[in-house]
Amino acid sequence: MIELKDVTLKYSSTKGIFNLNFNVEKGEAFGYVGPNDAGKTTTIRMLMGLIRAGRGSATIDGLNCFSRAASIQKNLGYVPEDVVLFENMRVKEYLNFITQMRGIFGQKDSKLRDSLIERFEVETRGKIENMSNGMKKRLAIVTALMHDPQTLVLDEPTSGLDPLMQ
Repeated sequence: MIELKDVTLKYSSTKGIFNLNFNVEKGEAFGYVGPNDAGKTTTIRMLMGLIRAGRGSATIDGLNCFSRAASIQKNLGYVPEDVVLFENMRVKEYLNFITQMRGIFGQKDSKLRDSLIERFEVETRGKIENMSNGMKKRLAIVTALMHDPQTLVLDEPTSGLDPLMQ
C-alpha cells in the first residue's frame, strides 16, 4: 500500500532523510516513531505530495506520491500535526465544503460524517476561529475519516487533545 525505496531528501549535509526504505501492506497499522527532528513529518509531507524526494521513490497504492498526489488523496485521510483550517468559515459550512470537495453525497456517507461528529463531540455551531485547538484537531480528525478512506496518514493526531478524547 505504501512503499518508500531509497528515499533521500537533504536539507543540508547532515539534515534530512537519507536512504529511507519501508513498506506498509494493505490492512497493516504502521507506527513511524523517532526523536524530534528525525524526519517523520518530512516523510509524511513527502507521502502527501507536498514535497518531492531528491532521490528514490515514494508510492501509495502504486501511485507516485508527488506526481499523482491528487489521485492518492481521494482515497486517503490525513491529519497533520499542526491543523490549519479556514478560520473565517462556520463549522457546518466547512464540513459541507469538505463533503462537496470529496464528492461525498450519499446517505451512507452523511451518516458516517454525522456519527463521527457525535463520537468526537465536535460542536458544529459557530465559527472555526472561535474553536479551541483541541476542537480544531477533532474537526480535522472527522474530516480525515468522513469519506471512509482506504489509507490513513496521521501525524501526531492526538497532540492537543485532552486525555479522555485521546
